[in-house]
Amino acid sequence: MKYTIVSILLLLLYPGKSSAHEALITNSGDTLVYGLWDPPYQTRRNYTIKVMPNRVYFFVETWSKVLLKKSFPLKKSEYRSFLKSLDSLHIKNIPVRGDPCIGSGSETLLLYPGTPAQVKGYVSYCGNDVHGTLDGDVQAASRLFKALVPKLEETLEALDKDDQ
Repeated sequence: MKYTIVSILLLLLYPGKSSAHEALITNSGDTLVYGLWDPPYQTRRNYTIKVMPNRVYFFVETWSKVLLKKSFPLKKSEYRSFLKSLDSLHIKNIPVRGDPCIGSGSETLLLYPGTPAQVKGYVSYCGNDVHGTLDGDVQAASRLFKALVPKLEETLEALDKDDQ
């Protein structure tokens, strides 16, 4: 089995667990967070997906108003699979890469909070350039988070139609 630095740190923090994922699951305070912040000129709203061991929370907001709050149950096996997949993406913090990109959207991640393996940062996309403080397959992580929200695209499209 191939271990990443995150896995090794979690196993050291939680001795007696058979895997880093089991260590995370037994600490019920763990919350993993993904946020999408669209450019200011677009109509789509910003949203956040929070994943906890037994629940997924989905928030959609605009400048100062929460437009939608939903939550969905999450099975322990789904949570384990999510963590295993997320861990395989080798996402890590890096020093700021690239110059600030005005007018672009960004994706934010908070992974393994409160542990030495914590990852917290953002990426923004400016044309073909990637800027920010995260390295690894952030786009794949985005897809993993989004897959946990039933009918995500339909929900966002409905909110956009309500706003017109």
